Amino acid sequence: MLTMPNTLVKGLQILDWLQQRPSATLTEISTALHYNKTTTYRLLDTLIGLNKVQKNQRQYAVVRLDLPQLNWLAVTVTQQLVQQFHVTAYVGVRQQANVVITQVIPTASDPMAYRKLGKTVPFYESALGKAIVANLPAPDQALCLQQLHPTARTKFTLNDRQALIQNLALINAQGYALDDEESTLGLRCLAVPLQLPAQVQAALAISGNFNQLPRRQFKQLAQALQACRDTLAVQWG
Repeated sequence: MLTMPNTLVKGLQILDWLQQRPSATLTEISTALHYNKTTTYRLLDTLIGLNKVQKNQRQYAVVRLDLPQLNWLAVTVTQQLVQQFHVTAYVGVRQQANVVITQVIPTASDPMAYRKLGKTVPFYESALGKAIVANLPAPDQALCLQQLHPTARTKFTLNDRQALIQNLALINAQGYALDDEESTLGLRCLAVPLQLPAQVQAALAISGNFNQLPRRQFKQLAQALQACRDTLAVQWG
């Protein structure tokens, strides 16, 4: 079992505690978690440097994505891709070791895709989740890997720790993730990480059947998806 340094554990506990409330003062955080103020201040300063926490006057809060803005921009930048390749586009946001689908841009042939809106799945069952986790700092990635479940969703799901670690390294190197029937038999999905504003918390993906996402077009489709991602980042500002 993975053993993490005490300082890292405390930092993650602060993040977890802050995520459950809008904001809090240094005194409120140190009192609630039973840490002395000096330790709490030092940990918060580190989290601010990592862009995990922001400070406004005396209040500390977790850095959160502006989901309405992200979801709207995703529609505007992926429409041409959806129409050109007849695929459905998705936005997924990290929720600890899971990914939540927050936006769906369906192709005309897949009107029921909206049913997936709000769906939460373990990160390793989707290209969205793997694209995010592959680009996380090592401590965050290690925490996600601790959540592996022995039951696979399909016979292609990567739920073996070592195989998944190798797959995450490949995703990080090539810049996109692939779900090849790992969540649903007969369907494929390509995803790229979204670094907004300065850390990966979300991903953009396209999904379709074997005819819509043939292996010979993976590179072309990934490049088109990355171009959408880059346009979204520019418009995000």
